[in-house]
Amino acid sequence: MKLYELNAEIDKLVEQLDLDWETGEIRENYDDALYQQIMKLSAEKHDILEYLAKKALNTKSDAEALDAEIKRLTERKRKAENRYKSLVNVLDRECAGEKTDLGVATVSYRTTTKVDFTEEGLCLAWLKDNGYTDAYKVEETISKTELKKIFKKVDEIPGAVQITSKSCSLR
Repeated sequence: MKLYELNAEIDKLVEQLDLDWETGEIRENYDDALYQQIMKLSAEKHDILEYLAKKALNTKSDAEALDAEIKRLTERKRKAENRYKSLVNVLDRECAGEKTDLGVATVSYRTTTKVDFTEEGLCLAWLKDNGYTDAYKVEETISKTELKKIFKKVDEIPGAVQITSKSCSLR
């Protein structure tokens, strides 16, 4: 029987008992068989509640174990990524910026560009004066992505610089 069915059945049987609701005493119409049936259903309800409590504790334990596993795997991933970066740095150093076919992989290079600020306030003022409203937000934080697009049109933005570097990749 389901928990809600047990509760409904217990309520129905309790209504059949002649109870004094103020004192909780059973009056003259006491039926021992009815009382025993209520006690049996109450015990069954207790068993179901005990099962649900055990299930909840097991589920909580599973969630905690999964958290620990996630932390362990996150740390393992971080170490693997660091090992990869270290190995690529060795390849980069040894290949000295030249594309190199290593049989199982190729060390290749591409030119990358990023934007940084020398004076963010000066840059923000220039963007406002020249109508580049897409390059900053209302909170007046500058979008480096939008600045990069503007650098394609304009050679110099006061307070910002364009940094060119090479990034190494292994394929």
